[in-house]
Amino acid sequence: MGIDKGDASLVEASTSATNHSEISSLVEPTPIGEILMRRGQLRKFQLDFLLQLQKAYKKIAKNFKIGELLIKHRALTPLALTEALAVQEEMPRESITQILKLLEGVNTQTKLA
Repeated sequence: MGIDKGDASLVEASTSATNHSEISSLVEPTPIGEILMRRGQLRKFQLDFLLQLQKAYKKIAKNFKIGELLIKHRALTPLALTEALAVQEEMPRESITQILKLLEGVNTQTKLA
């Protein structure tokens, strides 16, 4: 039971440096606010308020990350933010469906070349 030619070409395409960076650049990490809401550590109205506040700060040339605002406005403890950021780092940046679609496009481009 080995890898057939079709699987081998997918593996080769997905592991090439160019294709990997291309795929990585197309996907974004799950927003920290979404993670915190899923964990029950933040409510939607709190996140909405802080996102509006973040926009207001940007207008006066102060760029705060949402995590900084969560701590500054006591909506979250530094420990809870650190834990949520660790969860964000561990989460896949894309769904299996997105990966398959991207690899399908890469495989098609490889066949055309």
